[in-house]
Amino acid sequence: MSVPLTKNSNLFISSYMQRLLNKKVNLTVSSHIELMQIKVPFLKKIKIILITFILFLFYFTKILRITPKKNKTRGNKIVLIYSLTKDQIFKDNSISKLHDFLVSKKFNMTEKNEILIECRGILRSRIYSNLIVTLDIPLKIFTTKFSLKEQLKLLLVFFYKLTILVKSFNNSQYIYLVFREYVFDENVYFAITKKNKMNKIITTPTAIQYQPISFEIPDFAVERVMLWYSTNSVPIKYKSRKTSIFEKNLENSLQRMAIDTHWVWTNEHKKYLKKMTNSAILVKGSMIFYNPPKKLDSNKKYDVVIFDVAPQNSKSVFKDTIYSFPVAKEFIEDIMESVELVSQKLDRNIGIYIKHKRNFAPTHSSKYIAYIDVLAKNRQLSVLPLDSDLYETIATSKIVIGFPFTSPVIIGQELKVPSIYYSSTNTLVKYNHANFIQSKLDLRKYIETNLGK
Repeated sequence: MSVPLTKNSNLFISSYMQRLLNKKVNLTVSSHIELMQIKVPFLKKIKIILITFILFLFYFTKILRITPKKNKTRGNKIVLIYSLTKDQIFKDNSISKLHDFLVSKKFNMTEKNEILIECRGILRSRIYSNLIVTLDIPLKIFTTKFSLKEQLKLLLVFFYKLTILVKSFNNSQYIYLVFREYVFDENVYFAITKKNKMNKIITTPTAIQYQPISFEIPDFAVERVMLWYSTNSVPIKYKSRKTSIFEKNLENSLQRMAIDTHWVWTNEHKKYLKKMTNSAILVKGSMIFYNPPKKLDSNKKYDVVIFDVAPQNSKSVFKDTIYSFPVAKEFIEDIMESVELVSQKLDRNIGIYIKHKRNFAPTHSSKYIAYIDVLAKNRQLSVLPLDSDLYETIATSKIVIGFPFTSPVIIGQELKVPSIYYSSTNTLVKYNHANFIQSKLDLRKYIETNLGK
């Protein structure tokens, strides 16, 4: 069904395109209520039109390929996966571990499915077994799933939509927010829908505010899935802090998701999502895009391993939360002080290690970065490599301590390694969780109990 782009517009778009557009501008309006006034800068419009022309030429060059199309899984159902980062896709510059993770018993996918993963950070496609990592999923579908006749028909549709985009230069602001989806993506997806080839389409919390246009198209896939790659999506409970705009937007996004099934780590996350959605919610355990080794080393080489959450800078929306430098510093200091006291009592050295989730970014607190750097240089703690295998690291640890509520603590519990969350900040409510310690005295007792064995 087509609807006017805005209340008085002569430009019509599909109803599912308008749902996506509403989400992109963070609205919760019906399809016939006029969108808020948005101004797309003149130069940005010029840039968008140039990009669209380049993309059109790129699609056109794909029909000039002389080499025959080879596709061993042409007759099988397709799984599309969006919103993964390069770090999540590639391990040691290979996609084999991701492949093994996706076709494991944890998910209802097999070697018979063709799995396409979109990654904006690559130029050439990478293939391993039935897994293909590609720059752009619609372009890959156009190239491999349609006959020459079908491709030519789509090119005519692209060109027609492109002319509409150019003609609307002075009249419409909104269509430029969804130019790629309007000209290319929805048309490719609509055409492949007729072939009944789709099985699952999967995205991640990276696309929590809005999902790709394929999620908005009715009957496009058998199942639309949100794969939650961490456990720290349940809101933190504060004593007196009001719900922030960021948190309210998160709740609105959860309620408006075009998702059939959520894959989560824990029952706690499931209980939270059940308040927001009627979608199916399946507890899958840890999901970090690679499987644990078949045989884990049981030799303990790390005494205490800390999994932190790098605090944001003072200008961030997180400045009044626990994700701030003073709270993060207190977290580290409390652990080091407790370890020192236990070390003196047990009369032996206790090693402290810290594992960051990712590289520090400009949005992270410069004070915290400098603080950790000084501790490492003074050999008060050791920083583990970013690419360390979490399963192997945790399996060889005696104690795991995570900042609330980092995912490695759940992995520690799965591997039967003593693992807890810790924070002594008085801004949080008292959690009645056995795996969450909120006093320095209890932390010291916990460390002594588990290292004194």
